Amino acid sequence: FPPFQGEKIKEKLTPILNLLTESCRAHRETRLYIRKHILPPLRDVSQRPEEGTTVKSRLVRLMTHLDTDLKHCAAD
Repeated sequence: FPPFQGEKIKEKLTPILNLLTESCRAHRETRLYIRKHILPPLRDVSQRPEEGTTVKSRLVRLMTHLDTDLKHCAAD
C-alpha cells in the first residue's frame, strides 16, 4: 500500500479491504488465491509477521491500527 497520512489511510484503504472481503466471501477461487499468495502460513516466515513490505506484513500492521473500523476491516 502507498504511504497515507492520518484520516486519509481510512478513506483510501477501507473500500479496497471491503472489496477483497466481499470478493472472498462470494468467490471460492479468490479466497484460495488470497490464502495461497497473500497470506502464506506463519511457518513460512523468517521474521515477525508485521515486519516487512509484503501485503501480508502490511495487513498485519493494519490489524493493530488505532482506528477500530480500519482494524476490523483489515481483520475481515
